[in-house]
Amino acid sequence: MEENQVHIPDGWESYVGNEILKVQGGYAFKSNDYKAEGILLVRIGNVGNGYFVFKDVIYVPKRFQITHSNFQLWKGDVLMGLTGDLGKICILKDGNFPYFLNQRVGRFIPTDKIDNEYLFYLVSSSFVQSKFDAFFAGGAQKNISPKQIESISYVIPKSKPEQTTIARILSKVDEAIARTEQLMDKYTRIKTGLMQDLLTKGIDEHGNIRTEETHEFKDSPLGRIPMEWEVPTIDNIKEFITSGSRGWAQYYSVEGSQFIRITNLKRKQIEIDKTEMKFVKLPVSAEGMRSKLQVGDLLISITADLGIIGIVPADFGDAFVNQHIALVRLNQDDIYPDFIGYFLCSQQGQRMFNLLNDGGAKAGLNLNTVGNIPVIKPSKTEQILNVERIEAVNKTVGDFQKQLIKFQSLKTGLMQDLLSGKVRVNHLIKEKASV
Repeated sequence: MEENQVHIPDGWESYVGNEILKVQGGYAFKSNDYKAEGILLVRIGNVGNGYFVFKDVIYVPKRFQITHSNFQLWKGDVLMGLTGDLGKICILKDGNFPYFLNQRVGRFIPTDKIDNEYLFYLVSSSFVQSKFDAFFAGGAQKNISPKQIESISYVIPKSKPEQTTIARILSKVDEAIARTEQLMDKYTRIKTGLMQDLLTKGIDEHGNIRTEETHEFKDSPLGRIPMEWEVPTIDNIKEFITSGSRGWAQYYSVEGSQFIRITNLKRKQIEIDKTEMKFVKLPVSAEGMRSKLQVGDLLISITADLGIIGIVPADFGDAFVNQHIALVRLNQDDIYPDFIGYFLCSQQGQRMFNLLNDGGAKAGLNLNTVGNIPVIKPSKTEQILNVERIEAVNKTVGDFQKQLIKFQSLKTGLMQDLLSGKVRVNHLIKEKASV
């Protein structure tokens, strides 16, 4: 019946799972066999979405290679978690093999009808994932058995070269995704190191990072800093501090002014996230206008998750904050707001909020406490130069993020087209054969 509901492209065939693959469940190794070294034991937590997760790994003795050799894993094995998040499927690519297969993890064993890498992409696809999900209608606990995986139908090309070509195309996109992720990680680390240098040492008149070998430093409440820097409190550099009023829910609307909540502030960045924005229509009153935002306003979360920072950018539009956010209007004559925002996002700035948390302030910070937070203050010119360098790296990370989204979208589309037979690759096979 299922086969009649699915269009089968020319040259493709629908197979019951056990005609093209087997699924082997893992062995129930005992916890007292777990060791700090030996042969890596693959557990559910090691099976990621398309990749192996080298985290919280454990090992079992090498003697199991003799007694449990049929549970050894090798490069190219396709694995799936059989409990919990069933969308997690990976293929083993790099490692010190063999590994061992633990219980509740399944290994796919292909027959000669299906290419191994093609199998990996097939069982990762939305077509097959929806069939797995169908076993759990009604909210049942997500446990799937090898027999259930082998019982569903799979529509695949009968031609192994066509399968191999599809897998090769998808693997090239995966390689591009992996390279982009690595570059993102690299530049994120560069940004972290750069911020550490800029916000503890800064830039001298020649544009170089200061060192204690070449410049004078001094002790301060925030550690060693350049001699020319000051350490004011937020009270010393503010025009005023306030927060939103309670009872804003009565003003919620489908349109109107933007209403900033803690969910619109993001860790490790000063941008305000608009993806879950609420809107309000306020009565014109002094109380309502008290927390209206202006360009450059510093926002700090002061309840629950303390110390998340935002800076209001230019052209942001009308906006207000709720009572869970402190609004600090800075004196911009000698303060560049983005610099203070980046400092409060940095390791040094976040350390102060962590100390406040540890000191019992988890329920919230009052505005007096916010005003007493110390910050660094180089010259405004240096503040601007520091921000420009940080944002140059931010742009690079953002460009890689956009590229990553583009590749991920490309992969989703290709999987839909190639694994359904909507787009065929026969011409690529013919070109390869003629070379």
